[in-house]
Amino acid sequence: MIIQVRTSRDLLDTMRLGLSPAWKVTKASLARRGTNRVHVVNWDGTMRIEGDYAADLSIEDHPDHPAGRTIIAFANPRLVLCSVQFDNARNPVAYLDLEYEEQSRSAPSYQPGPWPAPSRDEAQELYDN
Repeated sequence: MIIQVRTSRDLLDTMRLGLSPAWKVTKASLARRGTNRVHVVNWDGTMRIEGDYAADLSIEDHPDHPAGRTIIAFANPRLVLCSVQFDNARNPVAYLDLEYEEQSRSAPSYQPGPWPAPSRDEAQELYDN
């Protein structure tokens, strides 16, 4: 299962951190759903991070965030161009079957090598070519 979250944060910064705060989910609910992938989609739905859900690195009830929220951690990220239509702007969390990701494998993507990740201009150049 994939958890898809929508963010207004910079995707390159989010990818560099490997964390996306702070969602109204629990680690237990993610485990019950069998979540093993994370999609962090930019606000306009044109680009996303795909990564492996890292339950052991995810943080519940961090003091810098409201109670009942989880910072979702991910590993092995890649940036993917996409076209995501959001049904409900008020709820930026959705759960998707893994087939959804398989259908989008032909989309142009960037998988970072050793850090540091590329600058925004370097990443844009990768997408432009």
